[in-house]
Order: sequence, then structure tokens, then C-alpha cells
Amino acid sequence: MSLVKKIFRENLISILVAVFISSIGGSFLEHEKSNLLAIPILIIIVPALNDMVGDFGCIIASRFSTMFYKDEIRVREYIYTGFRIIPRNLKEKYGNSKGIKLLRFIEDASKSYLKIFKASYEILKNSIFKDFIKTIALVSFISSIYLGILSVIVAYFLKIEVPPFEKIIFVSLFSGLSLVTIISLFSIFLSVIAIKNRWDLDNIIIPIVTAVGDVSGIAFLLLSAKYVGLI
Repeated sequence: MSLVKKIFRENLISILVAVFISSIGGSFLEHEKSNLLAIPILIIIVPALNDMVGDFGCIIASRFSTMFYKDEIRVREYIYTGFRIIPRNLKEKYGNSKGIKLLRFIEDASKSYLKIFKASYEILKNSIFKDFIKTIALVSFISSIYLGILSVIVAYFLKIEVPPFEKIIFVSLFSGLSLVTIISLFSIFLSVIAIKNRWDLDNIIIPIVTAVGDVSGIAFLLLSAKYVGLI
């Protein structure tokens, strides 16, 4: 397969997946529209939060891709035998039955996914990646507080009713830090799958990670708002 075809195919797949995920987020936002309209300041936070999440998604995905290509992170092929759910004597006796084929599929799938989780865990232990995530977490902490304060200021100028300041800060802070955690873990998991299938990380990760971040952002925002009693 030529390089142009490979890039086109991988980008097309990642964009279609991202569009599908974003459509789920749009449907969820429409479903929760009444809750957002009840607290107008949340409408101010949503676009800024989504933009922040997209920025963090691009940064994390790009940095991970760069670290991989610079060989700062090595995704080794872990040999994990998985668990044997089909005794050898049953394979020999009922090797062609539908039940054995189903069990063999489950057994093979368990081995494949356990390899992925094992490789993801090894990345989390990497010192360079740990330092990077700590930096991102600190930036997210500061940005979330700034977002909360700025939202309150904008609400005052627009003469919108403002809930207690500490609740707005909590909503912004909880949403921001939760999103960085989700995006980081998802980026690792998706990157390992991409490497395993010999996909280009630059073509696959960023669109899907940012779409997942957008959906998660709305969910965490509403979850934290309900927790502090805003909705």
C-alpha cells in the first residue's frame, strides 16, 4: 500500500470514529439542555472547557507520539499466555464444534487485550511520561481555576445570576482534572493499539482523543454540577 493511501485510509477511519463519538456528545448535550439552561453560567463554561480539553488532547497525543518516535517510550511485545479456558482434551475431542470455536475466540481475545493493558501499564511507569503528565496536571489545575474565575467575571458583566463562587471553582476544577486523567489513559491505550496494528500515531490519536475529551467534558461538568447541587 502506498504512503498516500495509508495516510488517507487512517485519517478517514479516525475522522469517522471521531464524528461518531462527537455525535453521541451532541445527543447527550441536547438531552441535558434543560439543566444547562437552568444555570446559565454553565453555558459560559462549556465552550471554554471543550476548547481546553481539545488543546490538552492535542498536546498529550502529540507529545506521546513524539516520545515514541524518539524512542523515549518503548512498547515491547509482552508475551502473556492469558488464561487457559479450554482444556486440551476438549480441544482434541470437540475441536470443530461451535462452542469450542467460541471459547477459542474468547481465549485469543483475552491474550491480545491483556498484552495491550500490560504495555499500557509499562508506559505509565515510564519516568519521562510521568514527568510530562505531572506538568500537564499542574497546567490543568491552574487553567481550570482561571476558567472558573473568568466565567464568574463574564457572568457578572452579562448580569447573569452567579451561584456560590466556590461551587463554580469546584465544577471547573473537577471537570478539568478528571478530563486530563481520562485523556491521558485513553491516549496510552489507543496508542498501544495503534502501534500493535502498525498505524501511524499522528493519523489516529488526535481526532479520536479530542472527540472523547469533548464528550467526557460535558459529562464531568454536569456530574460535578449535580454533586454540588447546582442542578
